[in-house]
Amino acid sequence: MREREIKCKNPVYKMLTPKGQLSKHDILQEIEKKDGLKIFPCYPSCLKAASYDITPTLVAMSAKLGMLETVYCEACYCGPRYYFYVHPKDTVLVVSNEFISVPGNIAGDVASRVSMVVKGFGHISTTIDPFWHGAALIGLSNPTNQVLKVYLNEPNKPNQLATVSFYYLNSPCSPVDVDSGHVGMRLDLLKKVNYQQRTGLRNFLRQIIHWRRKAFTDYFFFACETKYKNLNLQNWNEFLDEFSRLKYPEKNKNEKKYTKKSQKVAADFIITENIIIRIYHFLSKHKVLSTLLIVALVIMLERLGLIPVSVKEFLLEVLTAFFE
Repeated sequence: MREREIKCKNPVYKMLTPKGQLSKHDILQEIEKKDGLKIFPCYPSCLKAASYDITPTLVAMSAKLGMLETVYCEACYCGPRYYFYVHPKDTVLVVSNEFISVPGNIAGDVASRVSMVVKGFGHISTTIDPFWHGAALIGLSNPTNQVLKVYLNEPNKPNQLATVSFYYLNSPCSPVDVDSGHVGMRLDLLKKVNYQQRTGLRNFLRQIIHWRRKAFTDYFFFACETKYKNLNLQNWNEFLDEFSRLKYPEKNKNEKKYTKKSQKVAADFIITENIIIRIYHFLSKHKVLSTLLIVALVIMLERLGLIPVSVKEFLLEVLTAFFE
């Protein structure tokens, strides 16, 4: 086989005809090609020796509720940090920051990062077919009984969510070999699990209880149908400005609050962290400890004569039913 030279920022090195898994140097060279592999944005800190780490936007849909997870803002000395929670026995579908365009001679595999698995998340496994053009949709499962936190960004850098490895194919594919319906950010799957596709009393009550998440979900699909209907490498930056960088439109940048629904943007649905939110999520995460503390408080109040015995027994029954 004929040898060829590949030039990157690193010293020139030689390799045989492309085959097998792409290294860091192969990925960089493919990105430089006109019709090669494209990753936008491509963060240097996410490019590994033979893979690339995918980072999340704030679009994370709960498969159980069919609504986007609430995104919280945490104050930090390095700047604001944004995060959402994955609740027990639930799976969230997260849209990546990266818009990935794959040519016909390359395919990819997406897998978990060990740093996510040790936190309690289930394993991730999906593929990126040739001729795929769009963001990746990553499923994060929480098989534990505790609430797990996912940060959207670390100080001065995005948070790595999953790892994608790319491979050269022995025989290039043609567009007719792949499913043409799988485009964009797999909006078809997000619509399928959307709460609007569900019926029943439980779904109705969830819409009332999670009214803020419902509004956020409705806005996301409205924005996808209007502002970001035909996503590509050229306009993907506009989507990231709103659903990742949390920028306001230039014409409204001096407005501190939006009053009309039509003027809302994704940043308006962010909730600033406070002591009440911290206590609530602490109690949700540590249910056993929370139950013991509340039971001890109820017993102490009953001994002091501040609440009658009948009320104490009723509260204990409610707590037992709620936390079991």
